[in-house]
Amino acid sequence: MINFYSFLKKKIKMSSLIILDINGILAYKYLSSEEKKLPEIFQEVSLNKIQNMSYRSDCSSFIDSLLKKYKVGLYSSTTKYNVENMLKIILSPQQIKKLSFILTREFTIIDPEGDNKWSTFKSIEYVSIHYGVPIDQIIIIDDDESKIRRISDNNKILVEKDSLKISGHFKTILENIEIKLNETKLSKK
Repeated sequence: MINFYSFLKKKIKMSSLIILDINGILAYKYLSSEEKKLPEIFQEVSLNKIQNMSYRSDCSSFIDSLLKKYKVGLYSSTTKYNVENMLKIILSPQQIKKLSFILTREFTIIDPEGDNKWSTFKSIEYVSIHYGVPIDQIIIIDDDESKIRRISDNNKILVEKDSLKISGHFKTILENIEIKLNETKLSKK
């Protein structure tokens, strides 16, 4: 079992903080009744009676690459139960321990402009305040514009929906992180 609350008091030493969404960036969660046609690089597993998940077999090495250079946190608008089930499959216990935090649905904000009653958005201000990381050192990566639309362009990378299926998906994200960090450094001068 992942102890989510052990992450909550962790202050992050100065470093760039990369925040990843899970569903759409690292994996796909979908109803068992849906049929997903995904490339062979994907591993498919059943999360529970009604949901399946597919993830790229190179997900673990992507996380290792990030952890070597940055502080890394996960911020998902799905429930703690789903996040825990997904992470136990796609990350090793050692990788999970190295994460700066894992935030789930309870740390998102209800979106009054959302399409449905469970629409939410994410706040990097919350992360900055609770983990002591200056906002200009935070980059959040998501594939859902509505979840990060209130975050400055300086602090976000919007990944195209379904780009997880494309060869080079993780390489492109790593390159975009470097570009975004370099843009931030240049804008400070």
